[in-house]
Amino acid sequence: MSCLFRTPLPLRLLFALLCLTLLCSCASPKQKIWKEPEFTAPEAADALYIVPFASVLAPIDASEQIFDRFVDNLIRQQQSLDTQVVILKKELKELDSWWLKQQSYVTGEIFGYVEERGCCSTSIRLKARIELYVPQDETPSLRIEFPRETFFDHDYGEFHQERDLLLENLADDMSAQLLQTLQSTGQ
Repeated sequence: MSCLFRTPLPLRLLFALLCLTLLCSCASPKQKIWKEPEFTAPEAADALYIVPFASVLAPIDASEQIFDRFVDNLIRQQQSLDTQVVILKKELKELDSWWLKQQSYVTGEIFGYVEERGCCSTSIRLKARIELYVPQDETPSLRIEFPRETFFDHDYGEFHQERDLLLENLADDMSAQLLQTLQSTGQ
């Protein structure tokens, strides 16, 4: 018999708890945040422009749903920023680059969308990225990546409901993390 079964029950439980903790920490993807060393939030008097998100190998409707909720969340919270949130209707490549360099703006990308449907369960994975540009910078001052995934059994969840929940949670996390970062750096 193995030495594991000869150990006292409390030690076995502790070992099992440690293994479960390690397993859970590996399974839950976390966002990654990159800031420039001299990162400061845009000035309070400035507007924060939001450029429509790009969708790379992801369904357009999923990208639009994330963007719409992200923008709604920012608009609801714009008083806490003391900054006006302005949605730009044009894509990044259609905007005047000289004008854009003078502004603070956020752009984003939805990518890596994968649906794996089986007879009894489905998993959905995707990634999102937002970038904040401040005036006169050609590279983003802030970049946050958000990997997300969900797995559900068809007996307990319906595809569109589970997908909508994943997209809503992603948009909520994106806007909350951006707001938290802007507020913690002097906004």
